[in-house]
Amino acid sequence: MQTFEFDDGEPENLDQTFLSSVERARDFLSPEQLLLLAIVKQTERDLFSHEERVREEARNWFLAKDKSHIFRFSVICEYLNVNPKYLRRYARHSNATQRAA
Repeated sequence: MQTFEFDDGEPENLDQTFLSSVERARDFLSPEQLLLLAIVKQTERDLFSHEERVREEARNWFLAKDKSHIFRFSVICEYLNVNPKYLRRYARHSNATQRAA
């Protein structure tokens, strides 16, 4: 199975990087992987919510390293065979962008 890796630049938009890479492999993803991908995509949208609470919950979800539940970010990354480090950097970057706005 392919592991998705990305350059070290600051991500502009998760959809243009990680999600587009995984989307291109859609035909090869199981229904379970598609569900997990949908969870990641929704949480990415939540990072830019107008509600601060929603943004904070999304950021915390991305940054958590807990593996105690199947829908934890770290577990989803393992199941999708994706390096979580890039996505966590994206969550930190988007949160800083929101604060500056």
